[in-house]
Amino acid sequence: MMLLEPVDLSSLFFTAMLRTIPSFSPGRTELFKLNIGAGFKHIENTIVLDLPWNAETDDIPFDDNSVGVIHCYGMLDHISNIPRFMKECQRVLAPGGTMNISVAFYKSSLAFEDPYHKSWFTETTWSKLFQKQYWDPDGFEWKFRIGINLIIGVTERNLIVLTQLLRTE
Repeated sequence: MMLLEPVDLSSLFFTAMLRTIPSFSPGRTELFKLNIGAGFKHIENTIVLDLPWNAETDDIPFDDNSVGVIHCYGMLDHISNIPRFMKECQRVLAPGGTMNISVAFYKSSLAFEDPYHKSWFTETTWSKLFQKQYWDPDGFEWKFRIGINLIIGVTERNLIVLTQLLRTE
């Protein structure tokens, strides 16, 4: 098999793995775009939802199906009830919307350096949650599909799980 010389990250990945990185979806950009737990990461044209709002206990203050994109970078590690938070995200995210997530990969030191981390993530965390492989007391119907799910980092110590979830009907 003759392959083209890699010229960018996507072609390098294909040459090395003979697989393609799934396409990134921009989501429903005509709707609200949220940046949840932004900290210092302010993203143009997004509404910041951060402290004093509490992801552990507070509902997301938007109507059902009113959000087209949710950005959530380095924040989910800091909450303990991931299913509750994800149910809220599903509630506000419109069908066709996307949720972009980065969390520290459980094997990286980044996951354990922060004394405020309460949750740890692997490459299978999202599939385990959405496939209900564990007990689900309320029989919730998940409407997320995993689009992109990569373990990526510049060095081994700062690996993250970078995920894009797609909201289905």
